[in-house]
Amino acid sequence: MNYLAEQLSLRLVTHNIIATDKRKFYTYGIELLLHDLLIFLMLGVAAVLTHTVFISLIFTISFCVLRSYTGGYHSGTYSGCFFTAVVNYAGFLLFHFFLRDWRFFSGSIMMVISIPVILKYSPVEHRNNPLTKVEIKKYKKIARILVCIYSTFFIAALWFISIDMAFAASWSISATAVLMLIPIIQNRNGGEKNEETVFDSSGSHGRKSDKTG
Repeated sequence: MNYLAEQLSLRLVTHNIIATDKRKFYTYGIELLLHDLLIFLMLGVAAVLTHTVFISLIFTISFCVLRSYTGGYHSGTYSGCFFTAVVNYAGFLLFHFFLRDWRFFSGSIMMVISIPVILKYSPVEHRNNPLTKVEIKKYKKIARILVCIYSTFFIAALWFISIDMAFAASWSISATAVLMLIPIIQNRNGGEKNEETVFDSSGSHGRKSDKTG
């Protein structure tokens, strides 16, 4: 990933598209972009192969948007980030295909448990991405609005549209809540390990640096 980013940024310098002294910043940005693309490509291929494109799209968009404002767990490596994304999505597909009879019950339970976590703790800051008091207040407000929207969508989809769509929304909320609780538990058990670069499970770096947070 780093090698590809280095080569691409070098080409940009060679063609006078970017300045040499700015190359390291572009290299880092390209590296993150490539990592995001790899994860979304994996999700897209899996969705097509399993014929779950629509509900996978609902899950991915709702998870990424909510995650942008709640913060939470960050993996210190690309492989760790990729693995977290795979486990998250695989769990979603597992329930969709093999535990279908439990989706109504499990989706409802996940909503009841996860919503209070998000309402109480968001946003969960990372030491590499500190927030001002104004930003904290802003993100908390947006996270609460999103939770209300997702909850309304969950209820409407559950009773009037499709349990598949409802479960996709509930899984995105529960996954977000779990990733929020991990650093909170880590901090209570002695803090997080020092990491030079952090990535979240959606393949992005922090809340401010990209679309997913």
